[in-house]
Amino acid sequence: DLASAKYITWPSTIFIAAHSIEEFIERREVLFRINPLLEAAYWPILPNSYWISPFCNPNELAELQKQLSNYTGKPIRVLLDLELPVLKSELFRKNARYFFSNKKRIRNLLSLKKENVSFVTAEYWYAIGWAGFLTRLAGVSFRNKKTKHTRLIMYYSSIIGENGVVSYEKAMKYMKSALTKEAGLKNAVYAAIGTTNIGIFGNEKRMSPNEMERDLTFLNSTGFEEVAIFRLAGIEPYLEVIKKFIT
Repeated sequence: DLASAKYITWPSTIFIAAHSIEEFIERREVLFRINPLLEAAYWPILPNSYWISPFCNPNELAELQKQLSNYTGKPIRVLLDLELPVLKSELFRKNARYFFSNKKRIRNLLSLKKENVSFVTAEYWYAIGWAGFLTRLAGVSFRNKKTKHTRLIMYYSSIIGENGVVSYEKAMKYMKSALTKEAGLKNAVYAAIGTTNIGIFGNEKRMSPNEMERDLTFLNSTGFEEVAIFRLAGIEPYLEVIKKFIT
């Protein structure tokens, strides 16, 4: 996947998935050899739970917290991918008893006071309003007024509405509301668009270049200043569209 970094000619941060900080540092060096102009951020993947949620294995959360608490390297951004374990449904039953302690641990992780570690949370696109209350209750969304983390809203329009759950227009209203809710909090929220390639599910629908241009036009006009793209692999067909929006 990192080989596609050679196509990125504008200032960007690449979120690198890894099972430990040590693995991230190794992959970061590979990235820098491919394209030294890029920044790298750590996307921790839990070995057995994969996503981070109150239903993940508590020992994996504890290990992540230990790694980050002991980290003494140069400043890094850390992406906590907050999603329920829908691909490992047995975790709902197995780890239900750890729900409240895990939720507290995630909150404490976001509140970690270290000058060289900052956090981004990947959250479901509907994590605002009454639905936002439910996602906070489920421990996959956290208010950032106190923790100062950045919320990355997964606005994957190639997936939204494909099952008839909600229309694309409805999703646009959610995104506008998300930015308004975070007004006054600098760099508090930005959007992730996609998908340009398959992910962990293996069947994600790819967006077309025209769909990407539509989404970037909407987000730009709404006031989003930073956008993430899922994912680096498969980015080539979208390069000319992206360059139209680089400032």
